[in-house]
Amino acid sequence: MSVVTSFALLAAAPGGVAGGGLSMLLPLLLIPVLYLVMIRPQQKRQKQWQAMLGSIKAGDRVVGLASNGLHSNGYSLVRKIFFDLHHMKVTEKVEALGDQPLYQELLRPTRIYVKSMLALLADYPIKGMAHITGGGLPGNVARIIPDGLGVSITVDPGRVPPVFRLLQELGNVPDDDMYATFNMGVGFVFIVGAAEERAVIERLGELGEDTFPLGSIEKAGEGPRVRLTTPR
Repeated sequence: MSVVTSFALLAAAPGGVAGGGLSMLLPLLLIPVLYLVMIRPQQKRQKQWQAMLGSIKAGDRVVGLASNGLHSNGYSLVRKIFFDLHHMKVTEKVEALGDQPLYQELLRPTRIYVKSMLALLADYPIKGMAHITGGGLPGNVARIIPDGLGVSITVDPGRVPPVFRLLQELGNVPDDDMYATFNMGVGFVFIVGAAEERAVIERLGELGEDTFPLGSIEKAGEGPRVRLTTPR
């Protein structure tokens, strides 16, 4: 029985701790429960995460997991381009999207990586992870790179889903803005040692993920912490 369910039953019971004059006791009960259930585990996870990031060094590899589209990010720009600028209809079939109705692309469920992530953590010494959401590769990968290091990433244009190419073309959006807004075909990133890169890619493939080498960790230089190369 969950903590929430337990308190709901107590509240519903005659003279329950959350009912009548005894409701003043609720904060006294909740504070230690919240600490044990939420805060303490979070503190433990934070220490584990800090130790993980502290192991990242120059020469480590960046491994990417493919996204399946927009992943529910950047929809303000999507709306601006598709509907405000080009007055498209959600039911309109779009040749660049395989002649499927536009709404099918816009409502495509976000790919979830948690099962693959947990399986990989059990088998390999993962040094860092980043879910590529709003802010794209530059914004999300930069958060996990320690001071004094940078990352060089090369995105294969053949892996960029058609919806992103369509948005860039219709909106005349510069590359930098596309990569700072959308995932551009990379939904999740792992940082691993060079010796584990191939095995990690193979394991993720067994778990059903489309996985590929994405770049490497380097000593920090001039310019942004995340250096993107996007060959045409």
